[in-house]
Parts: sequence; C-alpha cells; structure tokens
Amino acid sequence: YCHGEQGQGGEGGGKAISPTLGEEGVLSVLNSGRDKMPAFAPAMTPEQLQDVAAYVHQKLAGAK
Repeated sequence: YCHGEQGQGGEGGGKAISPTLGEEGVLSVLNSGRDKMPAFAPAMTPEQLQDVAAYVHQKLAGAK
C-alpha cells in the first residue's frame, strides 16, 4: 500500500523504492526508518527484518 506493488510509490504517501538501494539499504531503512516511515526494529525480530528486506529487494529486482 504505502510503496505500491512494485515499489513505485503508493497511495499512502510512500516514496518509490530504488532497486539500487540493495538488501542492506532496505534493511537499514526498516531498522531506523526514514522521513515519514517509522522504524520497524522495535516491532520485529532481526530475523523478521532480514526476511522483509530480502523479499523487498527480490521483488524489486524482479520488477526490472
């Protein structure tokens, strides 16, 4: 919802996610938050955060 189905930006105000961000970049944003996006580290385990980062990175890489 926030970032759209392909990371292009969404209705919730989320910005487009650059495929060049990489898995580690996605993980960093998930952990710390950025702009209006909150940090998810307080709500998720490190393993869950890593899984989400891998999923987002793979989905965007496949959307090229």
